[in-house]
Amino acid sequence: SHYDPLLAKIIAHGESRAAALARLRAALAEVRIAGVSTNTSFLARVLASDSFARARLSTRFLERERIPEDTEPATRSRLRMIAALWLATQGPQCGDSPWEWRDAWRLNLTARQTLWLRDGSGLTSVEVVELEAPTYAVSAAGERRVFDVLDRAPSGMRLSDERGGRTIVAQVLVGGCEIHVWSEAQEGRFELAEPAGAEPAATAGEGALATPLPGTVVAVE
Repeated sequence: SHYDPLLAKIIAHGESRAAALARLRAALAEVRIAGVSTNTSFLARVLASDSFARARLSTRFLERERIPEDTEPATRSRLRMIAALWLATQGPQCGDSPWEWRDAWRLNLTARQTLWLRDGSGLTSVEVVELEAPTYAVSAAGERRVFDVLDRAPSGMRLSDERGGRTIVAQVLVGGCEIHVWSEAQEGRFELAEPAGAEPAATAGEGALATPLPGTVVAVE
């Protein structure tokens, strides 16, 4: 590399270790760095460990605690769903042209969108279905979650997760095809992929006709 890998230091103090640790966790949860990979999510997992809170530290701390370097799959899945939901529920980009809307409106059909998000070398399709605004069902990799969008803005959104009955606050930053999501001291970075390159297009077999449009083909002349 041609740069110093140390981007910043976060130092917290307090009247007790618990107070300092609480300040450190809060400060780390507010870190927002995009464009380069950081270890902020890993550090948050270190701070969440009971051994760190009790100062049971040694040079073999990481080996002993076996704190995962990568974000847990369940957390990664939740961040991916939030990223897709934010993309799918954005309003018109400009003006009132329906060609610029992102509400997935369909004639006589439920509004639904399928987005492909790349996470490293993996590619996952995420389906967002509007049940009844502001409630949306988000499905990916066999998992389905229902969210209520309580508030949204260009910088993020506030959600109610029906599964846990809790409120989730997420901040979002989009740059080109990359989307960064920060929530609960964890970070997810995804790339929006073109649907055409996500999976082979469906082909019609003999005596059948494939169409990307909803509806039923009643005649071919």
